[in-house]
Amino acid sequence: MESLYTDFDYNKLDFDKILIEISSYALSETGKEQIIDIIPDNDINKITYKFTILEQLINYIINEEKLPVDIIYNFKNSLENSKKNIIISEIDLYKLSYSLKIYFILQKKLDNSKYPDLKKIFNVDDLTDKFYLDVLKFFDHEGNISSDISTELKRIRQNIVNIGNKINKATESFFQSAKKSNYTSEDIITLRDGFNCIAIKSNYKNKLDGIIIDSSASGQTVFIVPHKVIELHNELIVLKEEEKKEIRRILQKYTLIIKDNVNDIETIELDLIDFDIFFSKAKYSLKNELNIPEIINEKMINILSGKHPLLGKSAVPLDIKIGNDYKIIIITGPNTGGKTVVLKTVGLFVLMIQSGIPVPASSTSKFCIFDKVFVDIGDEQSIEQSLSTFSAHIKKIIDVIKNADKNSLVLFDEFCAGTDPTEGSALAISLLSKLINLKTMALITTHYSALKYFASQKKGIENASMEFDSEKLMPVYRLNIGVPGNSKALEISKRVGMPQEIIDNAKKNINEDYLKIEKISAKLEKEKREMESIKENLLKEKLKLKEQNDIILKKYEELEKKERKINEEAQLKESLFLKESRKKFEEIIREIKTDNASKESIKKGKNLFEKINKKIDRMSELKKKDKTIRTFNIGDEVLIISKNIKGFIIDKSNKEGEYLVQAGLIKMNFNSSDLRIIKDNIKMKKRSSIKAPYIKTQLTIDLRGYRYEEAEKKLDKFIEDSIVNGISSIKVIHGKGTGALRKCIYEYFEKSPYVINFEYENNLNNNSTNYGVTIAFLG
Repeated sequence: MESLYTDFDYNKLDFDKILIEISSYALSETGKEQIIDIIPDNDINKITYKFTILEQLINYIINEEKLPVDIIYNFKNSLENSKKNIIISEIDLYKLSYSLKIYFILQKKLDNSKYPDLKKIFNVDDLTDKFYLDVLKFFDHEGNISSDISTELKRIRQNIVNIGNKINKATESFFQSAKKSNYTSEDIITLRDGFNCIAIKSNYKNKLDGIIIDSSASGQTVFIVPHKVIELHNELIVLKEEEKKEIRRILQKYTLIIKDNVNDIETIELDLIDFDIFFSKAKYSLKNELNIPEIINEKMINILSGKHPLLGKSAVPLDIKIGNDYKIIIITGPNTGGKTVVLKTVGLFVLMIQSGIPVPASSTSKFCIFDKVFVDIGDEQSIEQSLSTFSAHIKKIIDVIKNADKNSLVLFDEFCAGTDPTEGSALAISLLSKLINLKTMALITTHYSALKYFASQKKGIENASMEFDSEKLMPVYRLNIGVPGNSKALEISKRVGMPQEIIDNAKKNINEDYLKIEKISAKLEKEKREMESIKENLLKEKLKLKEQNDIILKKYEELEKKERKINEEAQLKESLFLKESRKKFEEIIREIKTDNASKESIKKGKNLFEKINKKIDRMSELKKKDKTIRTFNIGDEVLIISKNIKGFIIDKSNKEGEYLVQAGLIKMNFNSSDLRIIKDNIKMKKRSSIKAPYIKTQLTIDLRGYRYEEAEKKLDKFIEDSIVNGISSIKVIHGKGTGALRKCIYEYFEKSPYVINFEYENNLNNNSTNYGVTIAFLG
């Protein structure tokens, strides 16, 4: 099996801590060991398969009954012994049998059509011999064997009990006789070397029929075993040997059965370990609210609301996207601001994903699969190799340059640090150029200003910074893509107590151009935060609109349900009417036959037929009326009868007699019978009567250079956002060119229910028309 190539110790990214935590959920010792030894894979098919199994197992745990398994015993050694004809012990036989029973219980439980892939964990459908059920019937978890397992064992043990009773009886009789003669020195029967003994005063030792097996330290007491007990004890020894022999025969029998089924049982053990690993990951994921992201072929990472799993729920969520427009991100910002945490989070997530472990991030996050990962985080000074920190970093970088490619991920903390800043910056820029050529994905932290400028000028590389609250002089630990940061050394020094005089003096020694750049950077950072706040508010409004839309849809479904119920009741009434009519008709026929067609009975029949015909004609007219299909044109304003709201016909549905109607932000299909025309070609009439006023509060979208399909999507979203924010007109820049884009945009405006009028932009200063820009009025 191929695995992820790495040149670093996983411990640098805390991957070992994650594995140890997952292993704590394991039910078997082998499962625990294999979890700790997990190596990330680089086969996308295997990784996807693991997540498919894991997702179904998690859903099963959430939605179904609790799985009846608390422990799984591993039995590899027992199988090896069976191959060598070495008899398996009682306790090992029990453990093997218990695990086999659990295997088939799990197999049956997880064979569920709602979770079709779970049964793939289990590759053995059955064993030819159900020996494990017998074992569990007669063995317990301590390895004790029930006497009922064989007639011979039951007979031997009954004899052992009988001999034991005889020994007790003989000892008691001997004791009472000695006690009566006042020979005993103790009033109890003691046990010495496995024999029942009587404590006798030494001066009476020759007066009793027994054997001395011990004496007290003082020599005044001896311990005598009655001769009868000696004889019985010899019989007991023989029976004990017979018991061992019978137990050995039983164990050998089951050992041979295991040997005959060894291939299947070996598969079962491997399957149980696989299940244990999946089950441990599932429990760990549920405990920590982890999600399975989307695994993609495209070389891109998009993490949404990601949190380092060891920082807890209070960690600031990380949003980072890399791979499409840029493959390298240069992260700058203050010390202790979270730059290294970003590297560790991304790296750890990659290792977890490629090990089939969910991550604490949104399920809409996306991850590609890497063949190689290079990490350089922390002090790499090597005393043994006489390498400085800088030399150790350079050695790592050389390894990257030699081995990295487009399927690699590079995570470097303090890139080319530890040497002269001028030379370090120059080397770093040269190495970054090489990484760009290799198309390697990389996240790099630095304090070098030259790298920030390089990232702003070079295609394929992007700046990012850790947000810093300049008012509170505290790091925010939030990553901002597209905005370079600075070390905030002076601000942080001031916060921790550096005298203001020294701070002011330091500012005088800083290059003036650098201070200007830092001011611009701070301004950009502030504006970005403001834009993020606006975006957040817009998202909240969008969610409100969605909630309102859901309420309307729910009401519409309720109305449809009521309508169906009314129709069903009407059909039931029709059916009852026809049944009643038939009953009456049959009665009249009988009367006609009985009365030989009297005038009265003929009149009754005629009236009934007329009544039925009128009812049928009335129902036919109603059905015919209901089936009448009205036709509408795109752009017609209609009343939706069932909703009592107005809308516009925007398209014809695939179903006969149905139209797609837009009412506000909602688009739904309605039957023509539920629609009434209000005005035809309303937009054409409006355009002829509305003179577009000049409105200052316009939003502008530039669609030059876009293909029509892309332009239409952007325009559709732009108009929707404008309406949500109460904008009444928009400016669309399409350019003059061949006029093809303008024509397509005008066709879009013609169909859009939001646009009530549109025209070229007029320049009020020179009273000229700008044919490259169109103003659209929304309503």
